[in-house]
Amino acid sequence: MDSGYSFELLVAAYYDCRKNKRNTDSALRFEQDLERNLIQLHKELTGGTYRPERSICFVITRPKPREVWAAEFRDRIAHHLLYNQISGRFHRRFIADSCACIPGRGTLYGAQRLHAKIRSQTQNWSRPAHYLKLDLANFFVSIDKRVVWPLLARNILDPWWRDLAALILFHDPRTNYEYRGDPALLDLVQPHKRLLSAPPYHGLPIGNLSSQFFANVLLERPGPAHQAHHPGSPLHPICGRHGVAARIAAMAQSSKGADRSVACPAWAWRSIRERPSSSPSIAAWTSPAMSSSPGAWKRGGARSMPGWRPSRTCRPPTRWKPLTATWACCVIAADTTTVHG
Repeated sequence: MDSGYSFELLVAAYYDCRKNKRNTDSALRFEQDLERNLIQLHKELTGGTYRPERSICFVITRPKPREVWAAEFRDRIAHHLLYNQISGRFHRRFIADSCACIPGRGTLYGAQRLHAKIRSQTQNWSRPAHYLKLDLANFFVSIDKRVVWPLLARNILDPWWRDLAALILFHDPRTNYEYRGDPALLDLVQPHKRLLSAPPYHGLPIGNLSSQFFANVLLERPGPAHQAHHPGSPLHPICGRHGVAARIAAMAQSSKGADRSVACPAWAWRSIRERPSSSPSIAAWTSPAMSSSPGAWKRGGARSMPGWRPSRTCRPPTRWKPLTATWACCVIAADTTTVHG
């Protein structure tokens, strides 16, 4: 087989998959006969007989009720196998602010990127700026797999890996699953947020590495993929982070010269107000390393953050507010239409 697949890649995917998962029931069952299970999975992959097995469905209540789907451990190994092989070619095309499930781009990286954007737009805390908090409503449940597939197929040239990607993408866990937990918790999840209520070919199971990766691939496309399938969406006809940034820039341009608080019910604008001491109180999401104490702020590694520039007029922020944006954070200066998303 000339696909580049080997048993060594499968073993590497197994080691990646078992991180922080070794105490789960499915992982323990798989490791009871590890060699035999890995060889069996290898034979199914090379022989073209591999099929995903039963999934586990349960409901979490924090931070809000959400339906979660957990694939079997052997299926998660296949997810890591595919991800390890094809993710690199997609990550090179992602914008630097895309952090979800990308090695080296964790919470601290995201905080540093946001910190650099704010310092750039406020010119070292010397002028007010705005930030935008937003999310895509019912994103994972509403994803059309038929839209995602062409974006994947055009970048996966080898037929074997392309077939594995199609098998994982189009697998519907609703055909074979086991619900665990209190059935009453399902009533806490709104019907339009349930994968069980999604139409055919729609919805990615929350909880799988492959689902997060496929969602990133879809969001990175600035073309009209969202247009044909979601004509009533506020993002219509623009999809992807670059497209949303262009739309926000147009909104900012139309409101130029108006009050700093931009009035738009579809977007949650909030103004960063200037303090009496002419030192702006920046409302931003930050890591614990960025302390609210001025002395600790100077000693806490701010100099090493991207975009840091010393200034005699720059004063550290004295108050931080949390910002939770699960999809993107756009920082826009009051007198410009430059958008970083």
